[in-house]
Amino acid sequence: MLGNTDTHFLWQLGRTLTLIAADAEPRAVVAAIRRGQVRLVTRPLSWTHVVRFIVQSHGTVDVLQDSFRYLRRTMHRTRAARRRIDLPATGV
Repeated sequence: MLGNTDTHFLWQLGRTLTLIAADAEPRAVVAAIRRGQVRLVTRPLSWTHVVRFIVQSHGTVDVLQDSFRYLRRTMHRTRAARRRIDLPATGV
């Protein structure tokens, strides 16, 4: 299997995929992967989409609180990593 999805809602489809430079034949695909002729294409979720996902998941209050704590930690780690490598902030 080359790829799969953990999509919970239809609006999430197509946000992340792997492009493989090969003909649509099993041997060609495997050979291209071995040669590293693959590229990850992703459109990360905006914070609005993340909140939308959490709300649509109909989680309990505890689950929602844990989700927001995770988001806050992720945001802090992302900002700290950007400062370490001097990348411009992008609102994340």
